Amino acid sequence: MALHKVKPKIIENKIYLTHSRDANLSIREHRAMKNYRCVNCRSVIPKGSQYMKTVCIDDGYFMSVRWHKSCHQNHCEYINDQRKREG
Repeated sequence: MALHKVKPKIIENKIYLTHSRDANLSIREHRAMKNYRCVNCRSVIPKGSQYMKTVCIDDGYFMSVRWHKSCHQNHCEYINDQRKREG
């Protein structure tokens, strides 16, 4: 019986339930040491490329997520537009 090599699974973003209040804890730019997946568009962030990593608490969930720089910028612009509309 032949054993087939399985490709390593791309590690997904981390999300945990917590009882803490909403907060942005960290927003940093990193260089990918391996392939990651963008939380926004779900496509691969290739090894060696620059990406944004955000650590926050949102609706009671602790989240450590990775973004393409352009996806993160678009998300921030969207959030700012929504806040302006709300007053």
